[in-house]
Amino acid sequence: MDDITLKKFCIIGMGFSGTCTFISFVKKLLNQDIDHKSCSITLVEMRESIGHGNPYDKDELLAGHLCNNPAHSMSLWDNDFVDWMAENKDHLITHYPHLVYKKSLNGEPQVFPDPNAFYPRALFGIYLNDRFKKYLELAKSNHIKVEIYNGYEAIDGYEAKDS
Repeated sequence: MDDITLKKFCIIGMGFSGTCTFISFVKKLLNQDIDHKSCSITLVEMRESIGHGNPYDKDELLAGHLCNNPAHSMSLWDNDFVDWMAENKDHLITHYPHLVYKKSLNGEPQVFPDPNAFYPRALFGIYLNDRFKKYLELAKSNHIKVEIYNGYEAIDGYEAKDS
């Protein structure tokens, strides 16, 4: 993305992949020496919620639905999921105690966050949503236009004649 000629983007589906794409776009655009006011990102999501997707939706999962991988390999970049849990530890324990296990499987007290633990999918969804909101605000504060369409579905990839 060194020489951006196209400044209008659309991301269809704002689950894990769409959130990763959105954050990557915002990061790349902010590293470009361009007028960010000319940039526009349209986000289309058929669900009412955005930024985490169905597999990580805290309202549709049980606390026992765990991620497939340990926390250290579940980040958007580097060790961000574990770092985020550490930064938000008090908030998470207070507001989501059912997602933060206090004991390991053998009954020993669990260190939180533990990079090797398999945390609930819903906790990972809260992380994704938090990161999405952070980059949405970052984009807007840097004059990147972001339009969000919840409850819409993409049918084809053709531009309407009247737009």
